[in-house]
Amino acid sequence: MKYSEIISLYYKFSTAVETNSDFSFSDHLNLHNKKSVLIFLKTLDEYHHDMELIDELDYLPSIEAYDDFNYELFFALDESLKSDRDVILKFIECPGLDGFQFEHVGENLKADYGFMITVIGSSYISPKHASLKLTSNKDFMLEVVACDGCDLKYASDNLKDDEEVVLKALKKSGSSIFEYVSERLKLSEEFILKAIQIDIRILVSIDDSKFSNSFKEQVAFIKNKQLKNFEKCFKKDPNFLMYFGDPFQDPAISFGGNGFLKVIGFKMDFYKAMYAVSKNGSLLNYLDDSLRDNPKIIDAALNENKYAIKYVSKKKLKLKKYAKYLSYLDEGHESDDIPF
Repeated sequence: MKYSEIISLYYKFSTAVETNSDFSFSDHLNLHNKKSVLIFLKTLDEYHHDMELIDELDYLPSIEAYDDFNYELFFALDESLKSDRDVILKFIECPGLDGFQFEHVGENLKADYGFMITVIGSSYISPKHASLKLTSNKDFMLEVVACDGCDLKYASDNLKDDEEVVLKALKKSGSSIFEYVSERLKLSEEFILKAIQIDIRILVSIDDSKFSNSFKEQVAFIKNKQLKNFEKCFKKDPNFLMYFGDPFQDPAISFGGNGFLKVIGFKMDFYKAMYAVSKNGSLLNYLDDSLRDNPKIIDAALNENKYAIKYVSKKKLKLKKYAKYLSYLDEGHESDDIPF
């Protein structure tokens, strides 16, 4: 099949949609024959990749037309082909298989370990479409949460209570997964102590009145250690204020976020704020309002980076002394980029 034939088919489909006319893919394609469908999907995939190079053609469908076309094409497939691994994998490459359509993929594929891992890892297909057999399979869910820890929510209750699975999800996505953890683990001092060394912010979600004094002492020790670590990192590079995570667990990510700073007890004062903005004026944006509106801090930030004017409050912008900076409010500049 040639690209011109695909364009023609797109055109006929779009015209039918616009005129509310009937359109049948079976009038143009053999949707019962696997080989025929695979050839068409292969050409369609190549077309999608090359479409920017074929501007000599008169008709180029809109993005909406592509989406509608692929959507309807899937439902027009022979039912047996919706259960065929090769066809569905090729269809996903086109692109065009969203979550709603995937609900109609054959149950045999939803229970296929290798197939589901492939589509979850290479597309936007959610693990929620996997069979109960798979979401109850520890090895399967370990692979799933390694891609997105928040997919722990699709695990069986037994695996939400499995320490290995939960800790792996926590390492990937942090404290956001804590709501999916079993109640038993949330009340396990041993588990919590392991978990807070991955992301201490989970302490925001627990009631430590239910735990022993020994546990509280260990938590206090960990908090103090992380506070000292953060103080050292902040002194070396105040940009840690705008990062997320914990560089002592994963150097690719860093501290930051009010939740983390609040838990470890880091307090920003005038002197720390002055130091931060003198190194990076854009850090003005990450200060509390009381510090962000301090004239000396504002001046230090603007002295380092005139574009920091965009982080000055509207109340302060009215002052005549900042009028000379107003021209920088809407300008693009490299300092907008987070420096990591």
